[in-house]
Amino acid sequence: MKANVYFKETQRLLWDCMPIFLIMSGCTCIFLYGVVKQIIFGLPFGIKPASNTALLLCLGLCLLMTLPFVLIRLETRIKEDGVYVKFFPFHLFYKRYAWSEISKLYVKQYVPVQIEFWLLGFFDVSNFWGIWRTRYAISGNMGLQLEFASGRRLLIGTNKRQELTEALKMIGKLE
Repeated sequence: MKANVYFKETQRLLWDCMPIFLIMSGCTCIFLYGVVKQIIFGLPFGIKPASNTALLLCLGLCLLMTLPFVLIRLETRIKEDGVYVKFFPFHLFYKRYAWSEISKLYVKQYVPVQIEFWLLGFFDVSNFWGIWRTRYAISGNMGLQLEFASGRRLLIGTNKRQELTEALKMIGKLE
C-alpha cells in the first residue's frame, strides 16, 4: 500500500545559481568551440594554441563544474510513515526517517551554509557537516529540523515553510 503524500517539494541548484551557471556554460561553449576547431577541423584555436590534450582537459573540467548545476536537486516528501529525503545525485533513492525514530521536529530559520562556513572559520567544518549534524539545503534559510533519540540532528531545507507547517499540523506531528 502506498503512503499518502502530505507534502512534497523539489529544489534545484540551477535556479539559485543561474549567474554562475551561465558563466560556466559560456566557458564550456568556448572550449567546445576550441576542441571542434582545433581537433576536428585541424585549425589552431587562438594565437598561441594549446595542445589538444590541454583543450580536452579544459573542456572536461568545465563540463564537470557545470554538470552539478543541472543535476543537483533536493526532494522532500512528508508521508504517513515518515519523512523522505533524496539529495540527488548523492542519494539515488529516498532516505526514509520513520516517525518512530524522530524524537522532536520543528520548522526553523537557520544560517545559510555560505555564511555559517565563514563565521565558523575555514577549519571548523565538524560543527556543521559533522556526524551528529547534517544539513540538506540548496537555498533559502528555512528548514525542517529533525532530532533523533540518539542525539543526531538533521536539517532539511525548504522554500515552502507554510505548506510544510500545515502538512505537519494536519498529520499531528507539529503543535
